[in-house]
Amino acid sequence: MRRFIVIAAIAVLFAAPVSVAAQEPMSVDLGSYNMIGKGVVVHVEAGFRCQPKPVVEFPWRSSWGPNTSPTIVVELRQSVSRKIAFGENTWYFHPDELCNGEQQAIGLDILADPSGPPFKAGTAAIRVSGYADYEVVNYDNWLESYEVAQRDTTGWISIKLGK
Repeated sequence: MRRFIVIAAIAVLFAAPVSVAAQEPMSVDLGSYNMIGKGVVVHVEAGFRCQPKPVVEFPWRSSWGPNTSPTIVVELRQSVSRKIAFGENTWYFHPDELCNGEQQAIGLDILADPSGPPFKAGTAAIRVSGYADYEVVNYDNWLESYEVAQRDTTGWISIKLGK
């Protein structure tokens, strides 16, 4: 009986599709940043790397999505005179061109939300996040389909904004 269980477990392992989870997952990082004008805009340089979706043959199909569009999001928060200056920018990108395993660099402008104060010189908190999910579907056996979530965040980082 034990021999049958071991043989069945090995057969299941070899029957499952090869996952790309062994590849380096998505990574994001914060580059340089500087305040522009009187704190209305902060320009942020960020980097990211994501893996391509696998090349598969029929009956398999791979596609980007399905639950999130590939994006980089930069969020900025700062305490200013008992109020919070805040802003964020979301950049949607074409993963077939940029998810190639190579480091990519982008620049995003973070505008201070007009419902709050502008940013000022001093301490602020910033977070960079990235998403590039894909799914692999077997048209002959939907139960073998799977999704790979490539996601990363720097978490909130304390920075010093200058004039």
